[in-house]
Amino acid sequence: MIEELHPPTKESLDRCYANNFKLPDRPRLLALPRGQANGFKKDMQAGIDFLRRRIPQVFEGEPFQRQKGRIVERFTVREKDLMDDFTRRIAREQFALGHMQVGAVALPEIFPSSKARWCRSKTFPRWCTRGNSVAVAEDIERKYEQFRQEFTVVYRKTLTLSRELASELSYLEAEAASVLGTA
Repeated sequence: MIEELHPPTKESLDRCYANNFKLPDRPRLLALPRGQANGFKKDMQAGIDFLRRRIPQVFEGEPFQRQKGRIVERFTVREKDLMDDFTRRIAREQFALGHMQVGAVALPEIFPSSKARWCRSKTFPRWCTRGNSVAVAEDIERKYEQFRQEFTVVYRKTLTLSRELASELSYLEAEAASVLGTA
């Protein structure tokens, strides 16, 4: 009679939660055939142990570091060439590139120079008129504004180079990481 009253049921599944990397506060529920959850757990732990050993080998290894160094050097040279070219052009007009402390941050700034004497941009108009004619002062101020605009363009180019560098390094890392899946 018990057998007749007991309805047929499906075999229960093993259930476990796995990390959801896109939504960390919402783990994924996995349903596995009965008795396979422990094997799944052991396989996952073995995979994690493998990655803990291999990731440092790949990313700290000499081939990866050499490629990374070449990429960084190539971008460093390009950035240095941009800045050196700009620095040489402004030096011909008696200006120099330096840094001005604003609170805790040192910002790049263009300074007019006169006989190795620096002049801060805040005191720029006074410096220009002291010992100079109004025409000379206006010429210096015009050049200063022109160089500030040029520097903005150069600075944007260096930011673009930084983004390109980050992109190339990211690609290199993804390429290096892809060997982890084939090992």
